[in-house]
Amino acid sequence: MTESDVDRAVLRLLELREKTGEFSSDDPYSSIPADAIDLPEHRALAREAVARSVVLLENYGALPLQSPARIAVVGPFADHVVHDWYSGTPPYRTSIAAALTARYPDAEVVVADGADRLVLRSLSTDAYLEVAEDGSAITASAVTPCPASELDVTDWGQGLLTLRSALTGKLLTGASWIIAATADRVGGWVAQESFRFHRHSNATVSIQHLGSRKWLRVQAGSHLLVAEAELEQAERFVTRVISSGTAAVAAACADAQVSIVAVGNDPHLLGRETEDRPNLALPLAFAEIWRTAAAATSGASVLAVVSSYPYAIPAEAAAADAVLWTSHGGQELGPGLVDVLSGDVEPSGRLQQTWWAREADAGDVLEYDVVQAEMTYRYSPAQPLYAFGHGLTYSTVAYEGVELSRVEVESPAPTLTHAAALGGEAADATGEVIATVHVRNTGDRVAHELVSLYALAPALPITAPRTRLAAWARVTLQPGEARSVRLAVPLGLLAVWDVAADAGSRTAATPGAYRVQPGSYQLASGPSAADLPVRADLRVTGEAPVARRLADLDALEAHGFHRSSDVVTSDRTPLLGSVIEVAPGSVQGWARYDGLDLTGASALTIEVADRGGIGRPSVAVAWRRAGQERAPWRPLGSVPVTSDGRYDLRSVELA
Repeated sequence: MTESDVDRAVLRLLELREKTGEFSSDDPYSSIPADAIDLPEHRALAREAVARSVVLLENYGALPLQSPARIAVVGPFADHVVHDWYSGTPPYRTSIAAALTARYPDAEVVVADGADRLVLRSLSTDAYLEVAEDGSAITASAVTPCPASELDVTDWGQGLLTLRSALTGKLLTGASWIIAATADRVGGWVAQESFRFHRHSNATVSIQHLGSRKWLRVQAGSHLLVAEAELEQAERFVTRVISSGTAAVAAACADAQVSIVAVGNDPHLLGRETEDRPNLALPLAFAEIWRTAAAATSGASVLAVVSSYPYAIPAEAAAADAVLWTSHGGQELGPGLVDVLSGDVEPSGRLQQTWWAREADAGDVLEYDVVQAEMTYRYSPAQPLYAFGHGLTYSTVAYEGVELSRVEVESPAPTLTHAAALGGEAADATGEVIATVHVRNTGDRVAHELVSLYALAPALPITAPRTRLAAWARVTLQPGEARSVRLAVPLGLLAVWDVAADAGSRTAATPGAYRVQPGSYQLASGPSAADLPVRADLRVTGEAPVARRLADLDALEAHGFHRSSDVVTSDRTPLLGSVIEVAPGSVQGWARYDGLDLTGASALTIEVADRGGIGRPSVAVAWRRAGQERAPWRPLGSVPVTSDGRYDLRSVELA
C-alpha cells in the first residue's frame, strides 16, 4: 500500500460521514417526520428489491404458477420473516404464505412450519412447564398439559433449537437469568434464543441455554425455570410430542397442486460473523421437511431456499420441480418472492457465489491460499451444482457468438496497483479489447439477461485464474429479439501479482508488481462461469521478465516467494516486518523464489531465528535452472538455527 491508497480511503470515509450529517449541527435526517417513512413508494421499492434478487436455480416447467386451487406452504419460512445482520427494523413483515393468499384469493393456502409441538414434564416437581400469560416467566407447575405448556421446537441443524410458546407466539429467551417467552426474534451479538437438548440414557432430556452456556434448572419453591446450572445439576424433563411437524407437512401437502417448501437459515444462528457454520448441508430436519413435502404433494414441489449463504443440495435439487434462492429480503420478502413464483415479474437474479455439489469442493474453511488450493470458481476444476453467475429466466436465451476488436495485443508494462493495471490511473492506462456478444431470446416471454464475459487463462508460469469475470451488462430481450452487446475488457484485468516483476519505481529488493503474462487467452460468454458456449481467442505477446541478479540485490525479501507449502508470512518484529515461518501444526515447510540470476553471487546470507520450538531447527537452500521443473534440486547447503527467541534474527552464510 502507498500513502495515496490510505489518503483515498480516508477521504471516502470522511465524505460519507459528511454526507450523513456527522459534521453538521443541522442533521439533515432529523427533519424527516414519521409520516414520511414507509410510504407506498417505499414499499414498492422494497418489493422490487426482493423480486430482482430472487435467483431461479432450476425449473422443469413448474413455474410460473398456473393458478393452483390448493397451495401448500411449508417449512420454517412459510409464514416467518427474519432480520438479517445489520438490517434496519422493518415497519412490517409479509410472509410467503400471506403473499400467496393475497395473490391467489380463490386458492386454498395451507401452512405448516414443520416444527414439532411438545410439552415438557419436570422430574423434580412432576409438573409440566407452563408459560405465564404475559410470557414473563415459565414455571414447572401444570398438573396436566395445557395450551400454556405447548412449545414449538425448530431444529436449525447441529442440534441447535429455538422454542416458541404456542400461548404467546413468542420465542423462549434467556436474556435475563429467568427464562421467558417474550422474544419476537433471534437477535443480538450473542443470541439469547437458542437452546440445545441433551438426551440422557433414560430418555429424559436436559436443556442448555447457549447464550449463557448454562443449563436450565427448576428452582425449588418458586418452580421458576432459570438458566444457572451445570449439566450435573440440570433439570431432567420427560418430553411428550403433541403433534409431529413432518406429519403436519404431509397433511398440508396432500392433494396440493403445488407445494412451496421454504427452508434456509436464521442469520444469527450457525454461520454468521464470528461463527463459521460446520458444513454446507441443508439441516437434517429441513431436508426431512423437503422429503416429506415432495413425497406427499400430488403436483409440483418447489424448493425455495431463504438463506444467507449457499448450500450443497444435489439430492434435494434432483427431486425438485423447481428451485429458487433468495436472501432475507426484509418486509417485502413474501410479495417479492411470490411476484417471481407467479410470473408477474420475470426472474432476473444471478448468483454472486458458487453453489458446490460436494462440500469438499468448497475447500478448507481455514485455507487462505486459494490459488494453490484451487478454490473458488476462479481456480477450482470441480463442477459446481450452480455456478457463479447462474440464474434462469422463464424464457430461453441463446448465445450465438462473440467477436473481439483485436485478437492479438501486447502485454502492458507492470504496474504497482491493480487500479493502474485496470487503467484507473490515466498515466498507467493499458488499453482495452472490445468484445461483442451476440444473444437472442428464443422463447415466448421477455428475458432479463445478464450477459457476462469471462477471461480464461492458459497454464502460465505464475498461476492465473482459469476463469475470471471480465465484464457484464444487463439487457432486456423481447421474444425473438436478437442483440449485440459490446463489453470492454481492460488488458490489465489479466494481470497477476509477480514478486519478480519490476514496475520501475521500487528498489529491486522490494518484491513485485502486477504483470500480464504473455500467452493464449480466451474471452468467453454464457449464462454462468461454468456454461460458456461462445469463445474467442486472444493472444498476448511480450517478453518474459528479466531475471533479477542476486548479486545486485541488497536483500531478497523472504515473503516475496512464488510458491510455498506449509509456511506462512509473519512479523519480523512486534511492529514491523514480513518474514516466513513454518505453519502452525507443521514440522517443516518450503518457499520457492523464481526469476533469479545467480551469476556473480558467491554466497547467500540468511537471517533466521528460532521461534522456541522443540528440536533442532535448520534452514536448507537448493536451486535448479528455469525450465527444468522436473530436474532434481541442487543443494547449496543447510545451516542450523540458533537464537534466543522469535525476534532474535541472526545472519548465517551459505557459500
